[in-house]
Order: sequence, then C-alpha cells, then structure tokens
Amino acid sequence: MSGGTVAAGTSTYSSTIAVAGTAETTTFGDRYGYVTVVNDSATAGQLLYVRADGTAATVGGQGCLVVPAGGQVVIANGEPLWFQSSRVSAQGVNQFGGGNTASSPSSPGTVTPMESLAGQMANPGTHISVISSTLSLPYSLEGSG
Repeated sequence: MSGGTVAAGTSTYSSTIAVAGTAETTTFGDRYGYVTVVNDSATAGQLLYVRADGTAATVGGQGCLVVPAGGQVVIANGEPLWFQSSRVSAQGVNQFGGGNTASSPSSPGTVTPMESLAGQMANPGTHISVISSTLSLPYSLEGSG
C-alpha cells in the first residue's frame, strides 16, 4: 500500500513503504494538531523520514524528522490552523431582526461571523508525508489534538 486517505472520525493508519525512495502521503479527513509516527521496522538502520507541512518528504531532506527503526516521534501539524466552527458557520453576512432601516430601531442590523473573516476555509485535513530508502518498511500514524 502507498499512503492513502483516512476517513473523518478515524485517527489511526498503518501501511508499508511500497517503493523505496518514493514519498507516500496519507491524508486524514480530520485536522489533527499532532501526529505520532512509528517506524514499525525491527531491523536496525532502517530509517523513516517524515513531514507534516504539506511538502513531500525526502530521504535525508531538510525539514524532515527522522524516525529510527522501532522508534516514534510526535510531529506538529505544520499546515494552516483550522477550527471546526469554520465548517458549520455560514460564510458572509448574517442578517437578523426586522430589517436594517431607521424606522426599525429594534433591528441591530447585521453581524459578520469571525469565521467568515478567515475566508471560510475548508477543513484542510492532516497530510503526512513519509519516505524511506528501505522497501517494505512498515509504519503507523496516529492523529491527536
């Protein structure tokens, strides 16, 4: 298997590097603040390189965290912040009251939700890119926060 898509509501994913030297990206449907990455290999020297900022991981690359065989790291999501309220609040200006006229003083007018100021950004999910120079290296991911 080579990376994949994890449905919203699911926080774990396990796979195996399908092609040595080729980055694999896993996309979680939910946005997690942190992802625990586990190198499930039992063979010493088999390294897993990982990124969580939307950029493809590279073997020995700058910006990648290294996970040794049998080890794990917790990596912070490096993509833009997103809040669940952004998904449920309507974009634009919400009107309420009896109208926005001088003859209707009971009407306070309009309110612009704070979320719309951010452009009503869609849930970006969580993108984890892993790579290894070792074929068939097993790994596990778990999102939290």
